[in-house]
Amino acid sequence: MVGFIPYVGIVNLGLAIYLGVKGSELAWERRPFRDLEDFQACQRVWRNWGIGVFVAGILITVVAAVFLFAAAATGLP
Repeated sequence: MVGFIPYVGIVNLGLAIYLGVKGSELAWERRPFRDLEDFQACQRVWRNWGIGVFVAGILITVVAAVFLFAAAATGLP
C-alpha cells in the first residue's frame, strides 16, 4: 500500500533492487556464521519462508477476488 504513494514507491523499488543484488553479501557480513554451510542453510530457510509468504499472499488475493466477484454477481451488498 505504501508503494502507491508518490516517491515512496520509487524508494521502495530501489531498496528491493539493492537488497536483491547485495542481500546475501550484507547477510554474510553482518551476522556471524559458523561456516559457509551454516550460511547457506540459513539462506534456504529464508528462501522457503519467502516463497511460502508469496504463495499465501497470491492465494488469499485469488480467494478474496472470487468472493468479491461472486458477491457482485449475486447482487449482495
